[in-house]
Amino acid sequence: MTEQSQEMRYQGLGVSEGVVIGQVVRLHDGAQPVYRRRISKAGVEAERQRFKDALKLASKQLTSIKEFAEERLGRDHAYIFDAHLLMLEDEKLTADIEHQITDEQANAEWAVKVAGDRLLSLYPEIEDEYLRARGSDVEDVMQRLLTALSGVEDETHDLSDDAVIVAMPAIAVSVGVAGGGQGCRTKRGSGGEGEQ
Repeated sequence: MTEQSQEMRYQGLGVSEGVVIGQVVRLHDGAQPVYRRRISKAGVEAERQRFKDALKLASKQLTSIKEFAEERLGRDHAYIFDAHLLMLEDEKLTADIEHQITDEQANAEWAVKVAGDRLLSLYPEIEDEYLRARGSDVEDVMQRLLTALSGVEDETHDLSDDAVIVAMPAIAVSVGVAGGGQGCRTKRGSGGEGEQ
């Protein structure tokens, strides 16, 4: 008996032009649940510094990805990282996070989650469809900050030349760009099994 390989077709957001055939690499965002932990008054300044360090790390990572994207894919494919960097520099957002740490004595992860959720709650009310869709950028930046707070470095992926990345959009773009791929395709959806 011969085993036939089954062809699967996915429709997604194209990051580069053309049709792609290859080995599928499915990535997950690695999001972990975030819990509130009360910080002692004596530990508040150290927690604020931990947040500031994570902010610098996230900014450094995004700058590196942006530069690589510009080099490999061109400026037109790298502009999204400018928006992400601007969010990290937003004084209102960072002040809101620091307020949660200092005044509410919350751990930095919880502060990022609360501030991000507060900001995200405004996006469904935006009438402009394009701007409303930018809520996913807020989610991406908050996830990057949470990852930086966890102390986990950005993973590098040694992808084969025929790798096809299937992931939530920002994950695939970050890995495809940072991984040196010629481009990548992304699949919109929750990442659940059976979505095609």
